[in-house]
Amino acid sequence: RGSGWIGLFVVALVLYLVGTRLLEGVLRVGPVLPGGETTVVEGAVQFVPLVLALWFLRAEGVSLAGIGLSRDRIVPALVAVTGFYVLLNVVGIGLVLPTAGASATGYQWTVSPVMALVAFVNALIFAAFVEEVAFRGYLQSKMIAVLPSTIRFRGSVGVITASVLFTLAHVPRVLTSGIPGTQALATYGALLLFSGLGFGLLY
Repeated sequence: RGSGWIGLFVVALVLYLVGTRLLEGVLRVGPVLPGGETTVVEGAVQFVPLVLALWFLRAEGVSLAGIGLSRDRIVPALVAVTGFYVLLNVVGIGLVLPTAGASATGYQWTVSPVMALVAFVNALIFAAFVEEVAFRGYLQSKMIAVLPSTIRFRGSVGVITASVLFTLAHVPRVLTSGIPGTQALATYGALLLFSGLGFGLLY
């Protein structure tokens, strides 16, 4: 199908992001999930982008294997994503510790190893998997498929565009809840963009 589906998907994502910010107080009900401050209802709502991506893929006749979610690729993908996530955090901590101290690194690095593991698993399920299927599995793949020119050009534009949109998708949260931790806006934005580019290249 044509590029118009990309626009529809982006509009649906924007409506979701703005809607969840506007309804933040309403959604904050129910028990809190272990290792964080997210309630069960908020956690369930975070799966909406995944549902959207899967619906768009199905409407376009693309299987999960078609976006790399086949059995033979799941384990290597998890290893690559986990490795990049750890590398990203190590680099971030290395940059922050000398100037801002441990408190600026985020709560998952100042709690017990068990709670840090729980927080990591929560992030992997509620954020990483959902965001990767939405931004890389659908959006990046779709852009590469519909753009003209060579595969290198299409791949570059697809990765960069999906990464920029991934970064912008965090703007509503920043506007309503502030920047996580004590990092500067430019640092947080650069971290999001860098991680988006890294995960896009891995994909």
